[in-house]
Amino acid sequence: MIQITTQGIFGIEERNNFTTLSDITAFSQQNPQLNGKIVINIQNAQISNNLVHLPTNIVDALNG
Repeated sequence: MIQITTQGIFGIEERNNFTTLSDITAFSQQNPQLNGKIVINIQNAQISNNLVHLPTNIVDALNG
């Protein structure tokens, strides 16, 4: 088991194959058939306090 404790982790998802993305990956070099699990503990995850309302007007940066 791999255990990660963090204050926040965003944008990850379970995948069946390796990708070029910055995902968390765990495997055994000695036994590729070995099954295990990754446990992610997110402490004090109150992201709603950090959300900001973004403006709704759209700006065309290419045509000014």
